[in-house]
Amino acid sequence: MKILVPSDSDSYSLLKVDTSSEDEFYDFREPIDYRRLKKLERLSRLDESLKKAPLETLVLLNDILEGCSTLASQSERVGSIPPRVASTSEETGLMMKKDASFDKWDGEAYSWTPHFHFLKVQCPVYLPLFVTEEAPQRQRIRGYWIKCGRNNSFDHKEMLEECNKKYFDKIGAEKAKKKLRTVRQGESQFFRHFLQEWELQLEFSGGCDWPDSFKIRQLKQSLSDKLYEKTDVLELPNDDYQEWIDKIAKVAAKMESRGSFVRKGESRLTQYVNRSGIQSNDFQLTSNPTVAALKSSALNIDSDGDVVMGGMKIDLQSIASLIASLNFSDKGNTKIAP
Repeated sequence: MKILVPSDSDSYSLLKVDTSSEDEFYDFREPIDYRRLKKLERLSRLDESLKKAPLETLVLLNDILEGCSTLASQSERVGSIPPRVASTSEETGLMMKKDASFDKWDGEAYSWTPHFHFLKVQCPVYLPLFVTEEAPQRQRIRGYWIKCGRNNSFDHKEMLEECNKKYFDKIGAEKAKKKLRTVRQGESQFFRHFLQEWELQLEFSGGCDWPDSFKIRQLKQSLSDKLYEKTDVLELPNDDYQEWIDKIAKVAAKMESRGSFVRKGESRLTQYVNRSGIQSNDFQLTSNPTVAALKSSALNIDSDGDVVMGGMKIDLQSIASLIASLNFSDKGNTKIAP
């Protein structure tokens, strides 16, 4: 044991004996074990990494330490370890992201397109987002996942494109494209309402990735006459779809704020032009038998306000044919007078 004596002569009262380690004060110290220091550094880094590791990693390590099967279900393994309590606002945000729940795909082709674009904006994308309740689709998605992950060259964009090729609703896309070609804004319809319906058809047709210039041309020809006239005097871009919409929306809002915008007899619904050039809205009520009967019994009025006599002509023809048949039957029964 070695006694440490301070150099200051006035501090003899501070004499103390260091009994923590006698080896540290030998005249000939032992060489430093660098291997041991490296192990300590690694353990320290490992401890810091475990503190920041996600819950799934902690669960997996716990299973390995306890000798549990790695094929155990996630629900069984998650229940074995209590969740970590976040201590800072940053950790709280990370935990919220890890524990976030996402809507599952219902397996229908009609709903795949919006789900595809939802997955596209998620970064980073991970496997639970692709979960679906339908067994055939689930098996195919797993196959695509394995295929895109060979040789450690996994790319989530490639995975999404593979799924989109398989589940994209091609029939629905063709119908949506036809609607885009024939859709027209109602003369008294608000632009924001029309734009929602137009972009919905654009999404289902797979046109979200179309060039901006093409989308601008498609939307421009679908505008009402009131709004279409304003496009000639505005300085609108030809290749920036979002900027084009923003400028049109400002002009449309000013027009719609006037009391004279909505006129009597003008449609406030989205119109679709058929081959004969007749416009009709997409919310026809002919599927309702009661409404259809009322519509068929209503008077047919032309543009001048006069009642069209088409139905009366059909009735007269029926009466004429009936009289002719009666005359023919009576002709055979006519007796010649003596």
